[in-house]
Amino acid sequence: MTEPTPNSQAHKAKDANPKGVPPSPWLRFALCLVTIALSGTLFYFVGNRLVSQIYYIKANTAFKGNYNWIAVQYLKKAIDYQPNDILFWRKLAETYYTINDHQASIQGAFIYADKGRKAFLKANQLNSLDAAAVIGLGALAMVLGRDGAAPEKLRFSEGLHCAFCDRRFKSPTPNLFSF
Repeated sequence: MTEPTPNSQAHKAKDANPKGVPPSPWLRFALCLVTIALSGTLFYFVGNRLVSQIYYIKANTAFKGNYNWIAVQYLKKAIDYQPNDILFWRKLAETYYTINDHQASIQGAFIYADKGRKAFLKANQLNSLDAAAVIGLGALAMVLGRDGAAPEKLRFSEGLHCAFCDRRFKSPTPNLFSF
């Protein structure tokens, strides 16, 4: 077999795409941009959740150390990243109420009590079942209606209580058990 001459068609085709030559820099740049965009889109929500959890942990640490103002700032940042997280709103309400307890002026006490109430109402608005359990003193009844079917009534309760027969039970003590 003979080698192609420098001016032959086979030689030109071989030189146009030699084996082992990387793609052009613009193609690599475009592939990197697409990869970054896809990974950024995929991990956006995970990243938001992670950042908000870090702020929540910092807020808990500040709250335990009685640095309530710092805890409020961290909780507000956590809520900026995850505005529909009930836990963040409840902790913010608890922090406002703690600040309220340490207020010397009546006007300051009313301001922080109102901020705490608003944060607690927002948490209850996000999770209406918990709000119903709190308002119903630990009992909750739901009616589920399906198309064409009779409505189904579900009952729930907290503690040692039967939601269906409304019986309450004492806490177990060792003398109630026989071995």
